[in-house]
Amino acid sequence: MFPPNKSVEELNKETKEILRAGFSEVASLDTHLIHHNLEIAAAYKASDDKSNAYGFLVRKQNQHPTFRLTIFAPKSERDLTPFLEMARTLQNA
Repeated sequence: MFPPNKSVEELNKETKEILRAGFSEVASLDTHLIHHNLEIAAAYKASDDKSNAYGFLVRKQNQHPTFRLTIFAPKSERDLTPFLEMARTLQNA
């Protein structure tokens, strides 16, 4: 969870910086193509020869807090559904 004074712009920048720390290029993903009942404000992907990394900034909605989901997976793992399903279960305490 993030402090309430963090803007979406700051969180987007931090999400990209996290991915840039391990990968040279970070690309934006179309958030309209990502479902699972999450309101995704921004999505990014980075990759190298062996792995993919994804950064999702999920907006607060209903019982879900605003949070960042970062996924590092082998290139062979293309289905992010289990990760996004898990993220759907996060709730405010």
